[in-house]
Amino acid sequence: MLITNPTDNEIDWQCQRDGTDTCILPKGSFEIGDILYITVFCMRECDYSIRAYYAEEVEVAELARTTYRWGGHSTALVKFKIPLMSKKEGSRTQGIEVRFQPERPYSQVDVFVSYDDTYNFIQDKAAQHILHDGVAYAMNTYDDHWCVECYIYFVVTMKDDMRIYITADAQSRVQSLRGVSYDMLINEGRFKCYSYSVGSIRNDVQIQIEHLQGNADYYLARRDRPSSPISSAIKLSTPSMHPRQVMIATATDRAQWDAELGQYYVCAESYSTVSADVIVKEEQNRHVYGAHKDWQYNFLLQQGGHTQLIYEQDELWTREADLHIKATVWSSQAGDYTPLKIYYGLCNDNEGEAFNENDPPIQCGIAEWSSDNPGLELLTVTEQPVEYHGDRYATKTEYTNGLPVEVGDVEISFTYTAKVHHDPSKCANDESCKYIFIIYNPSAQSDTR
Repeated sequence: MLITNPTDNEIDWQCQRDGTDTCILPKGSFEIGDILYITVFCMRECDYSIRAYYAEEVEVAELARTTYRWGGHSTALVKFKIPLMSKKEGSRTQGIEVRFQPERPYSQVDVFVSYDDTYNFIQDKAAQHILHDGVAYAMNTYDDHWCVECYIYFVVTMKDDMRIYITADAQSRVQSLRGVSYDMLINEGRFKCYSYSVGSIRNDVQIQIEHLQGNADYYLARRDRPSSPISSAIKLSTPSMHPRQVMIATATDRAQWDAELGQYYVCAESYSTVSADVIVKEEQNRHVYGAHKDWQYNFLLQQGGHTQLIYEQDELWTREADLHIKATVWSSQAGDYTPLKIYYGLCNDNEGEAFNENDPPIQCGIAEWSSDNPGLELLTVTEQPVEYHGDRYATKTEYTNGLPVEVGDVEISFTYTAKVHHDPSKCANDESCKYIFIIYNPSAQSDTR
């Protein structure tokens, strides 16, 4: 009997995703000679293609970058056994990452996960982490369905005929930020840390974080890995979310923290699924840093301290434009309201100064800058109203009407906005046009801002 409008009790398998979808009939659920009736339902008039074929499960080994090739508009079944012990690190597995990378970047590939080989429960958007060249699935001991010495199954649908590279990694400890770039993958609602070892007491450390998806707050902690954002080990944070962040820990900062060398932790508290590229650089910057459009820079200013940012982009060479600047100062509940000062000016490579004859020149950097003789124009800024921020993490107990109330600290912030009109005719030459911005903390109070 041909069923043209089946009811729920007449359906053996059901697929209801938007776009490309695959119904998987596990072995043992049908026999040779069975006739399968397929009903396609569209909310509106639609065109579709349909095909049926046999598929075998392929197993991915830990740490092996395996190459597969399936035809376009086809689905493959991939499984990975979560090991009890991580082969790479030699201790008990605490998390896994499985990456699916097509040979052509930005090619469409859908990946879903099933936690058993019947594929009765397929979680939508399993590979929720977006990479520059594919997608990834991350799971750890805090997630539902976590297990060891068990299989996890992936339904991989390729839209085009091409190779795909699959890599599975089992992790047992805090991951280390090494190399040129590192993919940070964090599931929603998690607090996760990565380690980094500082190699020189003279270097400043810059942590560049560029989001591909999601939102998170970031923290830098010394020596002891924090378990939450209220840890006393945390010395620097990103007080506001932004898709491109830079955290700067200078050699002076680390000396004051009594941790010039050794282990540091870059931690993230995610508000949604987060995928980000992280680059950590160590250089002898001496308070002079390159700045880029639409990046947020986070650093500490000591009493009377300053930081220099050198800004350059190609558009500055050829056309007039307004540069928009926004700076936010955060202060403790003690309430330091001393206004920030920002100086600025045009510069070029030929005006770079060396800190001493043995050091390379710093492009546009002013080696011996002093607020008594700034040598630059003071930026006219508009100050926004002071904002008060209650800590959402309770850090102490106060009593109201005899009853204990868990409260947190209060911080204040005040924001400055300004714009600089750029005239390319004032550039020193046609090949380089850069601005220097010096952010100066004139406060007489000793608290870091």
